[in-house]
Order: sequence, then structure tokens, then C-alpha cells
Amino acid sequence: MKKNQIFKFFLVLFAINPFFQIQLNAENLMDQFDSQENATWDKAKYEKITKNDKGVITIYRYFIDKNSNIFRFYKVGNENIVGPDKIGNLKKSEISTGNTCVFGTNVQCLTNITKTTTQFALQNNELYKFKRTDMVNSGTKGDVKKLLLAGPKTKDALQKIIADGRKEAEQLITKGSDLLNKKDYVNSYELFNKAIKADKNSYLAYAYRGFSGFSCYVERENTGNRNIFCDGKNIYDGGYNTQYDDDDALKDFKKSLSLKPNQYAYEWRGVVNYYIAQSQQQYGRDYYLPWIKNTCEDLSNAYKYGSDNAKIYFEEANCKKFNFKLVSRVKE
Repeated sequence: MKKNQIFKFFLVLFAINPFFQIQLNAENLMDQFDSQENATWDKAKYEKITKNDKGVITIYRYFIDKNSNIFRFYKVGNENIVGPDKIGNLKKSEISTGNTCVFGTNVQCLTNITKTTTQFALQNNELYKFKRTDMVNSGTKGDVKKLLLAGPKTKDALQKIIADGRKEAEQLITKGSDLLNKKDYVNSYELFNKAIKADKNSYLAYAYRGFSGFSCYVERENTGNRNIFCDGKNIYDGGYNTQYDDDDALKDFKKSLSLKPNQYAYEWRGVVNYYIAQSQQQYGRDYYLPWIKNTCEDLSNAYKYGSDNAKIYFEEANCKKFNFKLVSRVKE
């Protein structure tokens, strides 16, 4: 039997009886399964922490097994951990093909074949990803791009990011409150908004944004100046309901109080409720009374947590008439 016939014979035999192929695949799958089982969030040695413009923190972690396989985990905010997902191997380059189509397809972009080579490496105890895309048709080689995936996992990295965000928020709140005292509602709102992005758990940032945004809304309503954009977006044209208003302020106060009961959110929510009560008075007692009750309850709580102004507002709203009393104070 000639060599080419023998070769063809073995190809046919392998195709109709893929025993050896199955064995190899099974072994590879078992190795991969064992690696996945060993890859855990806590065992991962490399980490990267990011924070987006909304203040949401994402943690990426990478585990490298004994066979140099790289597994990735990630956790967004308070959501569950995702992973492990195998993304590559330190000892193997990966090649994929594609085309230059980005938005839609046409004959020209479909025929522009690309070849992308991806490689991972550890340099100075940091995990990097290298990537180059070549144009197959013209033979043009692209530039190599280097991306830092993660560095060594440290115990206090996340705590430092949180602490830095809290410090930044405090500074922004201080600046914003100065502008608020000067009745610069638009710019103070913007600073409080940034404070929330810096520290989304800042009860003060939500409380101050609520009062600043509401004050801006009242100024816009009282002056009739539709060029006052309380949320910094020039979108009043045909979309008045998209502007920051009393409903948005109530949402901010609710969020502030969910983070921590405090005099500011209670006091200012009481002010907003009283404003709404006054606007509902023309429609009769059934519309007016619920908002007055909300006002008195909030002002009572504001006094409880240390607000001196709440007592004055409480009397102005005639809360005793509705059987409300100021409660004893507590320490925040």
C-alpha cells in the first residue's frame, strides 16, 4: 500500500471511529474543569478596581492555574460575583479572524479580512494583555496594543478607594453648601451631584442635592425664567417634566434617610411637603391634609435629630392643630 493511501486509510478510520479524539477531548475537558474548580474569587492573586462616573465600583480579579490558564472574575457594585471565565493562557497566543465591519455590513468591509493575535504576560508582577490586528488582504501589520489588566491583590485597595471617595464627597459638599448659601442653586446642585458620584453612600450629598434642586425649581417657578436648568441639562424645550422638581427632591430625601436618619433630609422634606400642601389647598381639605400631615411628621423627626429650625417651621405649619407634637431629641 502506498504512503498516500495509508494516510487516507488512517484519516477514514479516525473519522468513523473517533475513539482517540474523544479520549483527548475528555482529558482536556477534565483538566479545564479541575482548573475552574480551583479558580476562586478568594484565591485570585491579581486585582484591578475601577469606579465609573456614576460612582459604581467594579472589581476585577484574575486567577492563574498551574497550567498558566488565566481565569477572570468581576463584581459590579453589590451584585453577585461573575466567573470564573477563562480568557487565555500565559504560554499560548490566540489568533482570531474577522473583518472591518463596525456599523452594518457591506461587500467592502466583509472582504477586508483581519487577523488578531492576543497574548498575555506577567511583567513586574502585573498582568498584561497584548493585542495586534493585521490586515490579511494587504499584508499590513497593525500596532501592538498593551493593556494593564491587573496588579497584585492588596488587602486595603478597595478601602482606600472608598475612603478617597468619601473625602472627595465631603470637600464637594462643603463647596456646594457655600454656593447654596449664596443662592447659586444651579452650580451647588452640580457639586452635590458630583459628591454623590464620589460617594454614593453619602446621606448628606443626597440631602443637600434635594434641597438645592428644590430651591432651583422654586426659583424657576416663581420667576417664570425657563432658562434656569436645575439639573444642568438644557432640555426644557418641549420636556418640562424632565427638569428637577419637587418629586425629584422627595426621592433624594428618601434616599438620604435610607442611608441614615438625619435632621437635614427630614427638615427639608418637611419644607417640600409644606410647599406641595400649599399648592393643593385650592382643591380642598382631602388634597391638602395628607401633605400637611407629612410636613408635621417630618418636622417632628427633624427636631428629634437636632434641627432648631424645625421647631419654627412646626409652629408655622400649625402642626399642633393636627395633633402632632415635637418628640424628644436623640443624638445622631
